[in-house]
Amino acid sequence: MPNHARLSAMQWVATALFVVALLLAGGSSRSDISQLMAVRLAALLVIGVIILPAARAELRALVPPLLLPAAVALLCVLSLIPLPPALWSALPGHAGYDAAATIAGKPQPWRPLTLSPDLTIETILALLVPVATVALAMRAPLSWARHFAPALLAVTALSGALATLQLVSDADSPLRLYAINDTDAGVGFFANRNHQAVLMCLGLPAAYFWAVAPGTPPARRLAKRMVALAAALLAGLGVAITQSRSGYVLAVSMILAIGLIAATSRSPSRRATRLTGIAIVALCLIGTSAMVAPIARFGDNDVGNGRGSFWQNTIDMAQAFFPTGSGPGSFVRAYPRFEKMADLRPEYVNHAHNDYLEIVAEYGLAGAFGLALGLVWIGRAITLGWGLDRVSLRPPAQLAAIALVVMLVASLVDYPVRTPLMGSLFALACIVLYRLGNLKNDHPQVAQ
Repeated sequence: MPNHARLSAMQWVATALFVVALLLAGGSSRSDISQLMAVRLAALLVIGVIILPAARAELRALVPPLLLPAAVALLCVLSLIPLPPALWSALPGHAGYDAAATIAGKPQPWRPLTLSPDLTIETILALLVPVATVALAMRAPLSWARHFAPALLAVTALSGALATLQLVSDADSPLRLYAINDTDAGVGFFANRNHQAVLMCLGLPAAYFWAVAPGTPPARRLAKRMVALAAALLAGLGVAITQSRSGYVLAVSMILAIGLIAATSRSPSRRATRLTGIAIVALCLIGTSAMVAPIARFGDNDVGNGRGSFWQNTIDMAQAFFPTGSGPGSFVRAYPRFEKMADLRPEYVNHAHNDYLEIVAEYGLAGAFGLALGLVWIGRAITLGWGLDRVSLRPPAQLAAIALVVMLVASLVDYPVRTPLMGSLFALACIVLYRLGNLKNDHPQVAQ
């Protein structure tokens, strides 16, 4: 993708609409919320204005980063193809459904592999957001990567401020963007406290890398670092008011990581970099010291702490349907079959709270293989990006690497990347590393 490319007026308008839609309507993973329509329409607009006028060379550059969503879409389409009754009944995990039809005295019709065709189609539609993000990030000049930290910091600051206002308002306040949300916490742009906590945790390294990024005029350095320190404090407080236990663990990990990165920095201005890192760590500690509620919730055995049973039931589900899987998006319909009596509760279980297990349960062997390939690619991209020779581009690459690690770790106990907003940030971080890690293919003046 040429690095001298500039967005047209129409593309800027589409980008602005897409960002606004993500912030105001992209914070929930539920497929039944009406706000999703706005996000997907904005994503379609971006895809149209970016891809349709693209030259052949630009389209070729889009192919590698779009291979993964294309593969997912292909698996979804294949799982929708109707199969002969005998073949469908012989698939792993399908015997119980076949017996139910026999007991009911109904002939077995031709059926697709997926147990939930409507949710498989929903999975295809959900791919519009990452595809739009990839297309937009690949179309922009590479120099935009230097703005990744301040952009991420702005999103975390806005969401943190909104979360604070939510706490001092009523539970049914219009400031809460979703009808179903954690009303006892500040959730910002999200419906779920854990997803907001992940975003706030991303604000901590964003504040550090923005503060120490080279190229800031001497007259503006102090002001910039003061703003970064204030943003770090807000992010720390933002984690606290989510009352998220996983957020607490991630925040402490981020604080330790920032301290280590600052202590081992190879920046030309090492002293200032380390002092900035120490100050940000101190303010983060002050912000997260308010985490009395999430710490207390570690000993809570009520609803929401049943992740162990979720995981075991999902493993049973994955084993039952392996190697074909139950079908993309079918978890919420197939999972109840594997619940034990002791696991039953009034609240619904819409995800496994471990995206890796859920992907294997739904996609089977193909999902496991795709996960392995994806993690290997991310590991390689992080290695290449972290060791960049260009000092000016090292901070955004390192921030993107940390952001990916945070979201991948959070996905072990939750499903943040399934929300359009967090999924878009994940795709954006991948493209930052993809483009910065392949600088040999880029114009030599991109960092200027």
